[in-house]
Amino acid sequence: MIASGPPPNRLLRMLDAADYELVRPHLIRIELVRETVLGEAGAALRHVYFPHDGTVSITVGLAEGQTIEVAMLGRDSMVGGGAALADGIAASDAVVLFPGSASMLEITAFRTIAATSAPFRSLMIRHEQALLARAQQSLLCNTRHPVEARLARWLLCARDLSDSETLPLTQETLAQ
Repeated sequence: MIASGPPPNRLLRMLDAADYELVRPHLIRIELVRETVLGEAGAALRHVYFPHDGTVSITVGLAEGQTIEVAMLGRDSMVGGGAALADGIAASDAVVLFPGSASMLEITAFRTIAATSAPFRSLMIRHEQALLARAQQSLLCNTRHPVEARLARWLLCARDLSDSETLPLTQETLAQ
């Protein structure tokens, strides 16, 4: 369970006090270790994650074997919420890119709270809509801009999510 006080995740911070108190007893703090898989496309999810820090890469695999990043998520977001609100099956892969910590919530508790609280459910749906809009913007940028501009955008997003001037990257990390 997460201690009382303001939640470390900005999305959870947007909940009113009553809704946060519904969620708080079910949150488990975990460490996000680089390359840990939080969800696999086509697999049933067991948890929803609310990053405190660190970054999670949401990717989609292509039939030819390539992987494309469609979003990076951090402390202002959640991982797995859309699937939890639907059928519980992940539509994409979610892998820890930069280490950090998160609050983990079992999907059954998430669904129960969403069924109980209209404001909670509404916020989670709005988050998923914003995430879709971000992914669409990313797709557009990736088709219209040269690689240097795409890399600059990616680095700026990574910097914003990590809230640090230093990113835990190597040339090997960027090549993946």
